[in-house]
Amino acid sequence: MDHETSPLNGSFGILVNGVTRQDLSDKTFQTEAYDIWLSCGGLVAVRGEDLRDITPAELVAWSNVFGIVENKTQTAREDKTVPGFPILRIGNIKDNAGKPRAQFAIVPQLKDDSDIRYNPKTRRPVWHTDSTFREFPPIGSVFHCRIAPPAGGETLFADMRTAYARLDNEKKLELGK
Repeated sequence: MDHETSPLNGSFGILVNGVTRQDLSDKTFQTEAYDIWLSCGGLVAVRGEDLRDITPAELVAWSNVFGIVENKTQTAREDKTVPGFPILRIGNIKDNAGKPRAQFAIVPQLKDDSDIRYNPKTRRPVWHTDSTFREFPPIGSVFHCRIAPPAGGETLFADMRTAYARLDNEKKLELGK
């Protein structure tokens, strides 16, 4: 890959810097991104100044590089989606009347690295996986950030493949039931 890359967490995840909208539609870049996505545990972050202005159609096309995007709107969130696209807005966007146009993510900022481990008393951090209750859950999610806050706004990812591989056989059998 011709772009600068750096690991995110050991062998889990990779950051690709200097990416443009043109790169996202380039077949060679797409193939390379897909390959490193597979080899890095299913987490690729792409960063580039030009990506701030990506269109919904470009975002969906880029998402399709990794698998077919489910064209479904989540019930009761229709007003939080990008019209005509299966894209859910998350953040603090409001329309001119002050009505939220995004699914609010009201979660206190993590204080330090110890906040990363789930605490049942505080119920933090809020870990979840999308649609794992389904017979065929989605292979992943695509996130796009237009404006990041100066502090907070962290998004954490878990390497579930490695976590599963490290379980003893008894626990794997239990989970397989």
